[in-house]
Amino acid sequence: MNGDKSAGSDLIRILTVDDHPLLREGIAGLVADQLDMSLVAEASNGLEAIQQFREHRPDITLMDLQRRASATRPQSRSPRLPAKEYVA
Repeated sequence: MNGDKSAGSDLIRILTVDDHPLLREGIAGLVADQLDMSLVAEASNGLEAIQQFREHRPDITLMDLQRRASATRPQSRSPRLPAKEYVA
């Protein structure tokens, strides 16, 4: 998602999950300004979030916990996805 900011691999890798594209764009803009962060993926619903998490293994996932209900919204955290920490 972001261009190459640094040759090192010490970037904080971020996944954003929100059903509002404007909010995801705003977060992307803020992250782009940070030299130590990289937006590796975005998702608009729970199923996309799981897919993107499995593919990119971000260090941090910024997720809207009060997303609109939908058929694609998982009801609970999958035990197969390792979590480093949850913050609400």
